[in-house]
Amino acid sequence: MRVAWVEPKITVNPYALFQKGVNLQNILFIEAQDSMNWCLAQTLEAGCFQAIIADGNLFTERELRRYQLLSERRNTHFFLLSQKAHASWVPHLQIEAKKFGGNSGVHLQVLRRRGVG
Repeated sequence: MRVAWVEPKITVNPYALFQKGVNLQNILFIEAQDSMNWCLAQTLEAGCFQAIIADGNLFTERELRRYQLLSERRNTHFFLLSQKAHASWVPHLQIEAKKFGGNSGVHLQVLRRRGVG
């Protein structure tokens, strides 16, 4: 799967992903700085990524709707990551992840599910 990871300043540690067995050759890390909207629009329009991951705290509802439409048109999965869930109407699926038992476990809870098979 080809993935674009787009943030104003990259916060993920690629080496940590590598240690977890992620193939880094399939991930394009984009440090967008002040051009976040332009970078996301370009990666979605390109249609060459199966998934795009971005910081979910940076966008207005109108921008989120635009990215939703672009991702649907290009058949691209669009993931927004944030520390807290938002009351946005745009996402089809919101999942909360919480650690438990040290670093060994993660509990996933579906917060919202709309129009998902």
